[in-house]
Amino acid sequence: MPLFQRSSSPATVHVLLVRVAALSSATRARLMPLLPPHEQAHLARLRRPADQDRYLAAHATLRQWLVRALGQPDLPPATLPLAALPGGKPVLAGWAAGRLHFSLSHAGDWVALALAAQPVGVDVEALTTPDTALLAFCATPAEREAVTQSADPRTAFPRLWTAKEAVLKADGAGLSLGLDNWAISPQANDGWHTVQIDAHADGVHALAACQVHRIPVDDHHTAAVALAPGAGPFVTIPTTPRVDSTDLDTLHDRFPTWSVFP
Repeated sequence: MPLFQRSSSPATVHVLLVRVAALSSATRARLMPLLPPHEQAHLARLRRPADQDRYLAAHATLRQWLVRALGQPDLPPATLPLAALPGGKPVLAGWAAGRLHFSLSHAGDWVALALAAQPVGVDVEALTTPDTALLAFCATPAEREAVTQSADPRTAFPRLWTAKEAVLKADGAGLSLGLDNWAISPQANDGWHTVQIDAHADGVHALAACQVHRIPVDDHHTAAVALAPGAGPFVTIPTTPRVDSTDLDTLHDRFPTWSVFP
């Protein structure tokens, strides 16, 4: 059964969560050719087997999903051209440039991937209690107060962090914009939060058109997905599929052969 159903609107973002356990040697052997040489070389430089498995699962899954979503199921995933923007944001290149947008994140045993018709960012993090310096770095005074006075700061902080990180990844600017001069609205409209900009902030006003949606993962992790300007006010986010890395051998066949976007 396909992981995703065809969308009736271009204003849709699809998110996939993959729980990565140790990969079998057979699974590694099947997935490795899905990566181009430079990604295989990067994987080889990772020292911990768990990091290697997470990288392989994430990038092989992403490439398989992209070729299917682009309507090119017979294209070898390793040949799909990708590039990086000046801020480091990965994008489709060559013949596929601008046809889809994607984002990738991982934390602990989880990998999060997102695809959309407009710039998108996704982030997944483990639940953790912040120290004072980290909270001051990434939150406005009102957000700091909300986290510290929360009944569960260990959950409140990563929910804030993932939302902000997802927004920056969607925008493509990265942490250079800073995190303490703009806020995520506490209230949501159909699950989507808006970005609130400090009137005296410099260089971040483009973020005001972004929107972000929180995604539950498990009892120890949380995630968020954000869309950059151009998404429109009626974005839909279908049910987020969750798969285990033991399913990766057959996952390619569960991605739709048609584009998930009109």
